[in-house]
Amino acid sequence: MLTATVVGCAPVTRVPTVDPKEAAREAEKQRELFVTSYVADSQRLHRVTYRILRDNAEFCGEKVRAGTGIKVIDEDTFKDDYRAAATRLYGFGDGQAAIVGVALGSPADRAGIRVGDVVTGFAGRAYGEEAKREQKSYQSRDEAALAEMAADERSRDEIVADIGRPVNIDIQRDGQAQKFTIVPEPVCAYGDAVAVSPLVNAMADGHNIVFTTAMMRFAKTDDELAVVVGHEVAHNHMGHIDKQHGNQAIGFLFDLVFAGFGVNTQGLFTKLAGQAFSQAFEAEADYVGLYMAARAGFPIETAPKFWRRMAEANPASIEKSVGSTHPSTPERFVALEKTVDEIDAKIAAHAALTPELKDWSLAGGEPVAQPGRDSTDALRER
Repeated sequence: MLTATVVGCAPVTRVPTVDPKEAAREAEKQRELFVTSYVADSQRLHRVTYRILRDNAEFCGEKVRAGTGIKVIDEDTFKDDYRAAATRLYGFGDGQAAIVGVALGSPADRAGIRVGDVVTGFAGRAYGEEAKREQKSYQSRDEAALAEMAADERSRDEIVADIGRPVNIDIQRDGQAQKFTIVPEPVCAYGDAVAVSPLVNAMADGHNIVFTTAMMRFAKTDDELAVVVGHEVAHNHMGHIDKQHGNQAIGFLFDLVFAGFGVNTQGLFTKLAGQAFSQAFEAEADYVGLYMAARAGFPIETAPKFWRRMAEANPASIEKSVGSTHPSTPERFVALEKTVDEIDAKIAAHAALTPELKDWSLAGGEPVAQPGRDSTDALRER
């Protein structure tokens, strides 16, 4: 009886037989499609991020690095079969990298570097591990490169000295070896990366900004993307991540005290303390981030409407919640409208595009000089 029941639940149509070789060829094609899409997302994020990092270098005070405007992929960017697909598509081999992004107006762009060039050497070295590490210190970095830079023992003076110091790059283009010289420019010292995820999200870790592939789809234009990039860069620049970690440490002490009395709080105080001021941090990142986008010449008038679209996709964000880490989307919309008005008024008055901070010594957790970029610069770019 059991056998009859199981057989009765089986498929009853004549499903086509799949040839394993055909499926393998299709898998190869799908991997290539993914790599192409991922590289396109990385190119786009790099294009927007580099512009914001460059045009806010003065605003970032001491948090700057040397930038060339180059985005590359190499054998470390993808794993296993995806690495093979990337190699086929972009033509780089072992010990080489393919240039997949050159920011408009960047030092690399001015030097004549092109998307599709293959890097064979950097700073007088073959593109091995040492040269690769040095090259990635100049580009809009991925997560792996950030880890390498975190372990870099060079002093800050040595890193800043790279700005304005010519660097040679060896290129293979159309089968011909060529050499270019790039003079790096100052950019805010934050990297960018794309993470594969169906969640519409972006995040900052204090050194890097990471955008999910779903967020790259959701931000329909570069102008919308710039609003989110500015927001995440502002989190890093304003020291929000470090401040949250400090708050968590205080909460952890309370958890330890209760543990001493035999009470297991399950990390409650650490969690609550980590969320302290989180809504205020998010509001501040919206505010400062919009200034950053405006300073880079991106139009900001439609920025508030981005949060209306976000509310359509996530209606729970409409309601105000004390326990939420973010302000509600209506609050963000209204605050951004006011910020747009504030920035437009400064542009009309030819005033510096500088956020109205309570105390500049609080910016980024260290004293910084108030930047004086005239709003006419951004006006001309808009």
